[in-house]
Amino acid sequence: RSNLTVKLDDPMEKLLEAMDDTDIFYSYRDGSQWLSPVRLEDATGRDGEIAVSAADNGDILVAWVNRPGDAGSEVVLTKTYNASTQTWSAAENVSEPPAGRAELEPVAVSSPAAGHDADDTPVLVWAHTVDSGTAFEEQTVATTTWDGAAWTEAMSGQGTINDAVIFEGRLVVAGSFTDLNGMHVAHIAAWDGSTISDLYPGMDQTINNLA
Repeated sequence: RSNLTVKLDDPMEKLLEAMDDTDIFYSYRDGSQWLSPVRLEDATGRDGEIAVSAADNGDILVAWVNRPGDAGSEVVLTKTYNASTQTWSAAENVSEPPAGRAELEPVAVSSPAAGHDADDTPVLVWAHTVDSGTAFEEQTVATTTWDGAAWTEAMSGQGTINDAVIFEGRLVVAGSFTDLNGMHVAHIAAWDGSTISDLYPGMDQTINNLA
């Protein structure tokens, strides 16, 4: 939803400005009706590619891509809802590289996929593109999990994510990747928050969709 009010006969510059300044809103159903929408986060730039996961205990993980335009690089932001306290956390940038790892600064991020494992631990995966220092950019698959106090350092692999689902308490991702965090996986893998499993060794084709 745009932060600016525009009309169809407004100048094109104003229409484009509205498209580049959007936020995410949410609402919940109180018995028989939906309540008024509330802004999830007032972030500079355009927010989109939203991923949402709800745990069995009622906690909610929301992740999205924020594109601030001239204000900075694309990032993956997250917020979590604590069902017991009925409060949202502050927004966190999970795609920010660890200290001393400037080479992992993203030039682009996309395709976030959110889930919760069997212990209701939030799990997040996204595509993370970095500057390889050559004529070509390098895209990796980045994954992170919540350890109860903070997001862990993201793992990474080579390739892209095309689809993700939660199955039997694990996050299953599929795409063109052939490794995750140094482990060879053939285009489809499962992650339980700590361990990566190669589901179909020998798979030699990119997977675009999971049923």
